[in-house]
Amino acid sequence: MRFKTSKPRLKNRLFWQPLLLILVVFGALLLLFNLSVRQLIERQTRSAIQEQFNRLDLLYRSEALKTSSESLISTSYVILDQDFHLLYTSSGLSHQEDDDVAEAITDHVQGEQSLWQAWQTAPTNRTSLSHLEQRSALIEVEDDQYQIRLQKYFGHLNGNYIQQSDIKDAETYYVIAFANVTTVLVWLNQLNKLVAILLVMSAGLLVALLWLSNLNTRRDFWHFTSYLEKIGKRQEGRQLPQFKFKEFEELGLSAQQMDQLISSSQETQKRFFQNVSHELRTPLTSVNGYAEALKSGAVSDVQSASEVIYKESQRMTELVDQLLILSRLESIQDSVQKETFSLNDFLYDLSWRFEQQLQKRHLQLRYQLPESYQEITADETLLERALSNVISNAIRYARTQIVLAYDLTDEQVIIRITNDGEPISDEDKEHLFERFYTGKSGQFGIGLAMTKAIITQHSGRIWVESSNQETCFIIALPIHSA
Repeated sequence: MRFKTSKPRLKNRLFWQPLLLILVVFGALLLLFNLSVRQLIERQTRSAIQEQFNRLDLLYRSEALKTSSESLISTSYVILDQDFHLLYTSSGLSHQEDDDVAEAITDHVQGEQSLWQAWQTAPTNRTSLSHLEQRSALIEVEDDQYQIRLQKYFGHLNGNYIQQSDIKDAETYYVIAFANVTTVLVWLNQLNKLVAILLVMSAGLLVALLWLSNLNTRRDFWHFTSYLEKIGKRQEGRQLPQFKFKEFEELGLSAQQMDQLISSSQETQKRFFQNVSHELRTPLTSVNGYAEALKSGAVSDVQSASEVIYKESQRMTELVDQLLILSRLESIQDSVQKETFSLNDFLYDLSWRFEQQLQKRHLQLRYQLPESYQEITADETLLERALSNVISNAIRYARTQIVLAYDLTDEQVIIRITNDGEPISDEDKEHLFERFYTGKSGQFGIGLAMTKAIITQHSGRIWVESSNQETCFIIALPIHSA
């Protein structure tokens, strides 16, 4: 039992998948941009706080202050005693509002002592900066965001900083450096909104362009399928549609060429049946006429009537045989039965079969064959029929002689059958190998068409060269065809 499998629709591939990809890419870009800017702000904030502590560390060691680089973010700090009581606020916090912020930060740190004081036992060397404890966090005070960092010092308070002192006189102090990042975060949110709006607008524009492209593609596809249906139904007045995309235009031109080939084939087929009917009607009329005359006793010379009937029946048999061979060659590509044989022997045997016809027309047959015997791989029966048609035509048109010759190249044998008859006109040359095309003294017009089909089946070529002196049919065949 064969199950019906669902296949994806082309419009899903052309619209929904790219749309999903656009949304994912733009979302990823927005996320990456947001993370990158946040990391930048965080680094700037930490760097500004670190600069503050670097300055306090120099003062702690009584070293000269160094010129610090300008920072985009301003910082402040407060000094607490070991019980987290506020002792000093930096000069930037002189207003009551800023004092409230300092107290709120101090209360927050004091309330989170379990977190901030999860430290090891104080080291023996209390003046070693490598053992100073540090903690940092982002807290919210009165709807404002502050980045804070706490660091512990051992020494004594000297105005606005802690100064290193002897271990006997040293006390524990905490310094909290902080920066108000609310403005920066608000700016970041506004920037995110702006970037998001730009990305959404860009995505919307891309989606609109993608939808328009998909719409034009579907329209072109519909026009193309409709055009193919008209070709299949052979509707009158069909014309190549106007396409938006070049690819569909190229497909349409290919379909138009196919349509022209179909029309040409149908016209050829129509002429074929007309010609077959005509060629069969003539001998059948003669056979019927003589048969009725014999039946009614109207013919006194029975022998002559019998000969006419026999000749006409032979003519019909020959025509039917040629049509069958031509049909077989065109419908079955593997019909040739190839074998290897001597070309010299083949040509000699073939030409001797025409000895009676040559004598009847007083023609001389000359050979121009190489002395060395050349072998060729081909279907001997079909090749015999093909060359027989050419030799028969040569006998029909020759005046005094026919020349049978061949030459060799690296991979081909070139067979020439030449007669000294009247030249073939240029108009006849164009149609010489078409079915039912008959020249002067021609018969059915099937022979040369069949010859070309046989030669083509052997991957060869046949053409004619004609002048006032001679007419030469040239056949090029591969020596060893695949």
